[in-house]
Amino acid sequence: MSHRFLAPLCALLVAACLLAGCDSAPEQVQQTEAPVVATTPQPKPEPQPEKRKPLIDRSKKTSAAPQKPKKVSAMVLKLAILQDILTDYRKNHTYMGNDLYMCADMAMDVWNIVRTKGFNAKLAGGNPDRDIMASTTSYLEGMSHAWVMAQVSPKDWIAMECTGGFLVPKKEKPLYYSSAIFFSNPAELKTFMANTENARNSCQEYNELATGWNKLVAGKRYKPGSAQGQQYSYIEGNMNAKKRDCEYYTQQLQLAILTKRKL
Repeated sequence: MSHRFLAPLCALLVAACLLAGCDSAPEQVQQTEAPVVATTPQPKPEPQPEKRKPLIDRSKKTSAAPQKPKKVSAMVLKLAILQDILTDYRKNHTYMGNDLYMCADMAMDVWNIVRTKGFNAKLAGGNPDRDIMASTTSYLEGMSHAWVMAQVSPKDWIAMECTGGFLVPKKEKPLYYSSAIFFSNPAELKTFMANTENARNSCQEYNELATGWNKLVAGKRYKPGSAQGQQYSYIEGNMNAKKRDCEYYTQQLQLAILTKRKL
């Protein structure tokens, strides 16, 4: 075979081998180690609290109607009004000492205000510290104070201490309700106090005249027309007049004490 034909043939064979890769060995690939990366431990997730349903789910609308505010009783409202009256009166008035006439004047003022507010009310005269209702004499000797009684229900009354400015329930001090007599209006109280003063004065004067009469005149004889007789007659007439006054006013007081014990 001619060298001219062998050369191209060899070139074709070499090219075919190169394309097919039949006689070529693969190159060795140098391996590289992967870089070591330091890893930090991941924190464990915190346990979540257990979710509970609320006892009352306010997010849901309920069909129940809203609760209405509780109504205050009529008696509580009345007591509040009466206490306000006493508080206001106390701010503008001062009680000076243990004076029956001053406390009576204050009680009549408060009575007028209470009546103007629409309450039924009475005036009381007596002694809230001790029982003086055994007799007329014990009452007259022990009467030392006046106050107001206001009606808060058909069967219930409340004592109003006008000089101190506070209400007095029956359970706290029952003598406000029993050791006194009760007047429908200031005119009755004024009449009673006037009769009390007149009875005290007339009875005291009679007792003084009677004592003098017994010492100087009783058992002695005298001529009716003489100067001494005229003097004795004058003393006797004055003494008897005071006796009649004493008896009259005492009877008026006895009648009031008997008929005005109840509210």
